[in-house]
Amino acid sequence: MVPVPPDLLAAGGTTSHQVSFSYFNGFNSLLNNMELIRKIYSTLAGNRKDVEVTKEEFVLAAQKFGQVTPMEVDILFQLADLYEPRGRMTLADIERIAPLEEGTLPYNLAEAQRQDSQAISQASVSVGATAVYPIDLVKTRMQNQRSTGSFVGELMYKNSFDCFKKVLRYEGFFGLYRGVLKSEISDSLVELNF
Repeated sequence: MVPVPPDLLAAGGTTSHQVSFSYFNGFNSLLNNMELIRKIYSTLAGNRKDVEVTKEEFVLAAQKFGQVTPMEVDILFQLADLYEPRGRMTLADIERIAPLEEGTLPYNLAEAQRQDSQAISQASVSVGATAVYPIDLVKTRMQNQRSTGSFVGELMYKNSFDCFKKVLRYEGFFGLYRGVLKSEISDSLVELNF
């Protein structure tokens, strides 16, 4: 047990000067999950900030997320009741407990920004892969070439530049990008799995 100053005891719900280790961990976990608490509240209240939510409603909504324990919800409502004891909580109560720091974004904006950056990242990877695909095609053809001439051991391509020129001459510009769509789709599927 850890000694606690008297002014913090009101939130602890006990009259002694000690707090259990599980309560201490729950309190720390609650403070670390305040963005998730805001998100749970926004799922219940929508865009409104003045909706009063009961502890039971909040616990039911929190179960969908699975990262907030009933003890954390209990601590949250104890802290909210310190300002005005009514058994319900609004977004203003959450902001009093842990206001957004300057420079941080609310959960929904941060999530949208994260999704935008993932889309931009995916697009840049695709552009880069498409840009170097002709080089990869030439490398693959050089590695897989067979002897095709009238002489035994004569190779189809002398070097990489010869391969590049022959692909352009016989297959055209789009011959350099033969198979790029299949490659991009398979790369995208691999990225989705991770």
